[in-house]
Amino acid sequence: MTDQPPPGVTPASEAGTKATCAANRTDGQACRSQPRPGRPFCLWHDPEAEDIRAAARVKGGQTATRLRAIRGYQPRLDSTQRLVIYVSRLVYQVMAGTLDQNIARTVIYALMLQKGLIETGDLERRLAIVEARLAENSGRRSVSWPA
Repeated sequence: MTDQPPPGVTPASEAGTKATCAANRTDGQACRSQPRPGRPFCLWHDPEAEDIRAAARVKGGQTATRLRAIRGYQPRLDSTQRLVIYVSRLVYQVMAGTLDQNIARTVIYALMLQKGLIETGDLERRLAIVEARLAENSGRRSVSWPA
């Protein structure tokens, strides 16, 4: 027998202990982030990861810019016709490369939920009209239905 645990099993002596970044935060406390594999520092404190951090900042800036473009156009989305128009604009923005596909996918999902809420509200309104007409006719002895 060996003293080594099987692959993928953490020894009991190491259970509950988690490696943390060797750097200190700006407030002087120890950084509690997990270090990068084979490195003593997390992504944000590792001096060799500057290019990765720069790429992440660029990506974040691009996403924020695209979100601002959507926020700049906030029409009333209270009918299915307006939803169709808005979705078509999102599709054109994705095709033109001015809107990230993931952002468009998320917004379109929310618009699908909005469509369901609009349709439910329309059905409730129509049902209320039918019920009101039935109540009006219930006092009459004979109800005539159109042929």
